[in-house]
Amino acid sequence: MAKKTLNTLADVELAMNQLQRTRAEINAKTSHAYIEIADIRDGIVKDISSLEEDAKRLEASLETWAEENREDYFQGESKTLDLHAGTISFRMGTPALVLLEGWKTNDVVDELKKADAAIKKAGIKQPDPTLDKTAIKKLYDQGKIDDKTLRSLGLAIKQEESILLSTKTLEAYA
Repeated sequence: MAKKTLNTLADVELAMNQLQRTRAEINAKTSHAYIEIADIRDGIVKDISSLEEDAKRLEASLETWAEENREDYFQGESKTLDLHAGTISFRMGTPALVLLEGWKTNDVVDELKKADAAIKKAGIKQPDPTLDKTAIKKLYDQGKIDDKTLRSLGLAIKQEESILLSTKTLEAYA
């Protein structure tokens, strides 16, 4: 719209009135757009939540099937079943240092205080004596602590196996 020349006070009043209505229309359309966007988003969120619940049920079914059919389909080094739409695999997690059942962190710190100087120094953070699992795990990985020593301190290395479900990307949704 071309710039309008205002010659009289009546022209100014009319232009101000038009500006007022134009801004009101902008605000109304903006508010309406936000409401529509929120409605669309809410609908999509509900759809996604429903799909996520479906996915969890399918994952649970696939994991149960894999556990029940492990000996028939998951033997050998790979422990992986290749399917048209993806793979099901058994994987070992990262070894982690854990407390033995019935032990508390304070019990372990107390045992560390009685341990060999190198283990004691690595396993207890100072100045407030707390357990340093990372340092103890490092000593274990370096072969400076064995499983028997860990158990005497109330610790163990635990490595859990999990089932990994990997789907291939559908081109239509990528």
